[in-house]
Amino acid sequence: MSFNFEDPNQPIQIIQIDTLTFFQIIKQLKSLLEEKENPKKWLTLRETKILLGIKSSTTILKLKNEGKLRYCNLTSKKILYDYDSIMEYLESKAEDTF
Repeated sequence: MSFNFEDPNQPIQIIQIDTLTFFQIIKQLKSLLEEKENPKKWLTLRETKILLGIKSSTTILKLKNEGKLRYCNLTSKKILYDYDSIMEYLESKAEDTF
């Protein structure tokens, strides 16, 4: 069964769930909203690639080595990238429209 939120003529459906499930859903929604309002300070390589729309890890490493992305070396294999520097890099690539 599907529900079309855009159809004002959609009949009202009542859904029953137990209290525990209800509060778990509320907790998950709250967590998602807080994450959206306060993005993480440090991102993994995978998250950085997604945010920049880059598929190649090598490209991210190149940006890091060129000093375009701030990073933190936790271990030799675990590098985290600074969210603010990623956003600054994106802004530096933005072009104004006419």
